[in-house]
Amino acid sequence: MKIRRFVPALLLAAALSLGLLTAPAAAAPTYDVDTTIQSEAVYGQKTQAAKGFAIASGVLRGDNTGALNWGQTLTRAEAATMLVRLLGMDAQAEAAKSQPSPFTDVPAWARGYVNVAAAEGLAKGVGGGRFNPSGSCAVRDFITMLYRMTDLKEGTDFSWATALDDFIEDVKAVDGYFSNHWSLEFSFSGQAERMAGYFKAGGAFTREAACDVIYFMLNIKAGPGDESLGDLLSAKYGMSDLLLFNHSVRRTQYALRGITSLTFENFTGLTPTAVSVRDGRLYVEDGRAAEMLISFPDDPDLYQERYPCTGAVGLPRREKVRVSLVWGQEVLSGYDEDGDPIYYTDYVGREFYAFLRDGAWSLSRWDTGREGPDYGYIYACRSEEHFAAVVAEHEGVEMTIAPEVQALADRLTAGKKTGLEKADAISEWVATHIFYDHPEARGETPFSYRTAEEALAVRRGVCAQYSTLTMALMRAAGLECYSEGGQGHAWNVARLDGKWVMIDNTWDSPLSYNYTAGSGYQALVEVGIPGRVGVERRAVGNIMEPGIPRLKDRLYFNMDLEEFYSEHKLERDPQFANRTVLNINNVL
Repeated sequence: MKIRRFVPALLLAAALSLGLLTAPAAAAPTYDVDTTIQSEAVYGQKTQAAKGFAIASGVLRGDNTGALNWGQTLTRAEAATMLVRLLGMDAQAEAAKSQPSPFTDVPAWARGYVNVAAAEGLAKGVGGGRFNPSGSCAVRDFITMLYRMTDLKEGTDFSWATALDDFIEDVKAVDGYFSNHWSLEFSFSGQAERMAGYFKAGGAFTREAACDVIYFMLNIKAGPGDESLGDLLSAKYGMSDLLLFNHSVRRTQYALRGITSLTFENFTGLTPTAVSVRDGRLYVEDGRAAEMLISFPDDPDLYQERYPCTGAVGLPRREKVRVSLVWGQEVLSGYDEDGDPIYYTDYVGREFYAFLRDGAWSLSRWDTGREGPDYGYIYACRSEEHFAAVVAEHEGVEMTIAPEVQALADRLTAGKKTGLEKADAISEWVATHIFYDHPEARGETPFSYRTAEEALAVRRGVCAQYSTLTMALMRAAGLECYSEGGQGHAWNVARLDGKWVMIDNTWDSPLSYNYTAGSGYQALVEVGIPGRVGVERRAVGNIMEPGIPRLKDRLYFNMDLEEFYSEHKLERDPQFANRTVLNINNVL
């Protein structure tokens, strides 16, 4: 461990009372730190890791109007609140509201958080029994409080007087590392230098800057080993491994110590599935474990094997083992010509990793290498921010409307007055005239249609064509509409009559185009509600004019934003359940 510069005792004593020494503000510089990352799994998906983590973890929440106030200067009470939330101690803060406070000037809303921050040794007063809750939190104050969460020694490894320099030095040491498949579009060193320049120029310590500091601090070397602060928060305070994984927080071998069980919420649809390891054997606890299978995809000797989950399964004695846990259920898909039911098997699966270290096994949802399970990147933000990001993705991208698309849009919207009426007519036509091309989705046929007019000509497509054609028709009708994607799927968002609307014509469509042995290629229509088990599928004679009646149930048109992402399972696994998470309603 490196030894920091010596701090005189008198200066150190003053430093222990945070907030006493705040540099006078100079002419306000521009804050331009950017922690953008991009998904390698879903093209074009970019967002800021720092802001995403702050909101998804519940560290930063909106005011009573929902505004996040990124540019607002952080107060000392807000700083204490954010850090207690970072520890996942909301419940303790609620209980501490009624307890005596060591400070006489803390307002009721912050009393519990300040009490916990003081009890945990994170924050101290300004003297005279005062905390100065509404005073500005200096950057050195905030960084010092974060360092106190680490296993580094105050006065030796860090101090209030040198906190900013210590922080910049530690952040630079992280540069070049990322823990999973998300590609960082920034360097830690570069952004740390920008941040240092901003504060040395007298820049205010804003809520946005605080979120960036927290994110950088999660990645630093936080103890005598190589452990990161993210590792420590996971091990000591139960921070979600999935939350850290999804935001590319640096993880080390320290994080694997002692983790011998995992819980996959609603893995089989109804009940949690618990996975544990002991004595080199894997155990699965679930009411339907007899219907589950375990396999080891990376092991050449065991690749073809499938082990039932009715008892303990021995793990291959390898340093790292990828484990696949699969559960299949029969789903009614329709009826044959004799009226007999036809079933298919729907498989639900999870993958995780088992690690063998010093003769002991441990489990993790993430891989120590650069590849790992694709949990999806959760960026929980407010609705307006979500749509602003969608609009920004399309900025500068021109879309040429083909004459046949314009003619169809004019016909469909003739006599319609409101944007919602026009969009409803367009979306219903797409859902009832475009067939989902299953052979193309499986990669069994060459992909020969990409544009809106090509999809319109062949009346087939996958989600990308549903989304592209919908957007083209909407824009031809003078409506504001965009395509959005995530987790291998695409849909639309549109601003209609001043309101944002979510649209998924792929999921609304009852039409499918498939190939089956003995029948060849066949166009089918579902009779019933799309997406429900038990629908009947009937053959359609002419794919160009299927003659499908008006859909009675438009399940995925004009959906509520949170309902949309929840229904599409884009609000990923409930490993967030043990921490307060507000308004997770967006995946970018």
